[in-house]
Amino acid sequence: MPAGADPGGADGESAAFEAYARDGQRRLYRTAYLLCGDVEGAQDLTQTTLAKLFQHWRRASRAENLDAYAKTVLVRTYVAERRRSVRDLIAHRSNAPRPQADPAPHADLR
Repeated sequence: MPAGADPGGADGESAAFEAYARDGQRRLYRTAYLLCGDVEGAQDLTQTTLAKLFQHWRRASRAENLDAYAKTVLVRTYVAERRRSVRDLIAHRSNAPRPQADPAPHADLR
């Protein structure tokens, strides 16, 4: 450790996160794969989860059960992304042109 470095400071927190990410990434990926059903989606979800954990590492590292905390972040991220994609799909469909009814459907019968 460099002289004057604080073991509980930013360097210590960064090292603790890196250790957790290295050890926990595989567990998170397995859960992500079960949710997504495909490799690319699971990889993206795992990386997004780790990024969120890093962003809030001070709070996350104090969790009683860090794996449970991380899986909660993963599942909530997945649900939020699914809701967003469904909302986008509904918005896209509602903006699509709708077929217009023929104003005189019986005019050809005469």
